[in-house]
Amino acid sequence: MRNRSRRTFSVLTAMTALASIAVGCGGPGGDPGDAVVASPADVETARAVYDNQSCGMCHGPAGEGTDLAPALEDLAGYWDEDRLVRYLEDPVAFQDADPSFDARRDTVYDQEMPPYGHVPEPDRRSLARWLLTR
Repeated sequence: MRNRSRRTFSVLTAMTALASIAVGCGGPGGDPGDAVVASPADVETARAVYDNQSCGMCHGPAGEGTDLAPALEDLAGYWDEDRLVRYLEDPVAFQDADPSFDARRDTVYDQEMPPYGHVPEPDRRSLARWLLTR
């Protein structure tokens, strides 16, 4: 059995790790690298979600990364909006759906990326759009 605390990690690590498989794995939201546009409303909602869910505690106040979690930048080359929204909903389930996920990451963080299924899907979508345009 895998050790969940070593297996599960923060958003960017997952995103970076999936870079090698993301090309050609886009979902209905488009392919990784497709232009994503975050409206001013998306940015406002995303910043509220980032602050209210304490994302900065692990990823840093501006998403610059910390010892607990990686920086949240340059994600559009690896993720499309729909896949990122699904990941944010339940990172463990998302990773479990891809048995080779563990082999695709460079860094393992001791802290698990928590699920954000309690955040309404439209707000997670705004967060995903904002992250993909950073």
